[in-house]
Amino acid sequence: MPIVPPELCDYIIDYLHKDRKSLEACTLTCREWVPTSRYHLYCDVFLHKPKLFPAFKRLLTASPLLGSYVRVLRISKLDKASQADLMMVEELLPAILGDLPNLEHLGGSLLSTAASILRFMPDRTPVTELCLQYCEFSALDDFARLFYSCPRLQSLELCGVCWASTSCDVLPPILDAPEPRRLVLGRDVDFASAIGFLLRGNHHRHIHSLSAALSSEADAYALSVLMENIGETLTELEIEWHPVRPGLNVVSMPSTLSIPPNVSVERLTIRSAVSHAYSTPWVTSLLSAVGPVRMTTFALEIRLLGELNALDWKSVESTLTSERFESLRRVMVKVNIWSGVHMDQLSVRNLIRHNLPRLHSKGMLRFVS
Repeated sequence: MPIVPPELCDYIIDYLHKDRKSLEACTLTCREWVPTSRYHLYCDVFLHKPKLFPAFKRLLTASPLLGSYVRVLRISKLDKASQADLMMVEELLPAILGDLPNLEHLGGSLLSTAASILRFMPDRTPVTELCLQYCEFSALDDFARLFYSCPRLQSLELCGVCWASTSCDVLPPILDAPEPRRLVLGRDVDFASAIGFLLRGNHHRHIHSLSAALSSEADAYALSVLMENIGETLTELEIEWHPVRPGLNVVSMPSTLSIPPNVSVERLTIRSAVSHAYSTPWVTSLLSAVGPVRMTTFALEIRLLGELNALDWKSVESTLTSERFESLRRVMVKVNIWSGVHMDQLSVRNLIRHNLPRLHSKGMLRFVS
C-alpha cells in the first residue's frame, strides 16, 4: 500500500471539520493524525451547562496540550443556574482561561445576571474578539474588568448587553489598553454608557469598522458623538434605524443623527425594514448626509415586510448616480423576505432592477444571498 504524504492526510482530515465522530476515529487511527484531528475537535468549545465547567477543567488538567487547540470559547445559558453553580463557575473560569494560551474568540450569551462571572478573568488574555449577547452585568465596572483583561482586543460586539449600575471606577491600564478596530452595537444596548466608557478611556481611536442598530434619538446622538471622535479613521459604517415609536406612516432619519464632515467612509451599509404601513425616507436622507469622497461600496439590506415601493427607489438611484458619488463602484442589495409577503427572491430582484435601471445598466447592481 503506498504511503500517503502527511500534508495530504491533513488536507483530507480538514474536510471532516464538522463530523465529530469521524474526527474522534481519526485520533485513534495513528499518531500522525492526532494534531489535525484535535485542531478541529477542540477549536470551538461550547460550555452551556454548569457541570461542563469542572468536566472541561479536568480534561485540561489531564491533557494540558488540548488547551492550545482552543480558539473559540462560548459560554451560554447560565441565566437559570443556582447560586452555588455560579460560585463554582466563578472559581473555575479563570483557571480554564489560563489553560487556553491561543484563545482568540470569547463569547457570552443568554447569561442574564450571571454575566458578572466574566469579570473573574486573568489579568491578560490572548482574546482578540469579544462577543456578548443578552448579558446583564451587575455594574459597568464588571464589564470594564472583562474589557481590560483583553489587551489585544480587535473586535467588540455587544447586543442586548446592559448593567444595573452605570458607575465605573475602573481605570484603564497605563500600558496595553484595548484598542478595538471593529465595534458592533446591536439592539438593546445602552449606547450612551457604552460609548461614554470607550471615549473616556480613548479606546475609540483605531476603530475603522462601526455597526449600530439604533432604536431611539438618544442612541443616534451617542453614535454621532462617537463618529465625531473617530473621524477620518472610520472606513466602514453600518446603520440600522428601527425606532421604538415611529412617526405616523413614516420613518424619518433621527434628528439627533449627524455625520461629521471628517467622516468619509469607503463602505456604507444601511439596514431597514420595508413595510406597506411606513415609508422610509431616512434611507435617502442618510445617503445624502454621508461624505461620498471615498465611498466605493453601498450596501442596502432590507427586511421586506410589505411593499417594496415603500422605499423611494427613484431618490436612491438619483443620489447614487450623482456626481457626488463618482467613486462608487458597487451597489449591493440583500433582501430578507418575510413569510407573509407573497413574493420570491427572483421577482423581488427583477423589481429592484426595474426600479434602479441606471445602476443595473452600468453593471454596478449586485444581489447578495
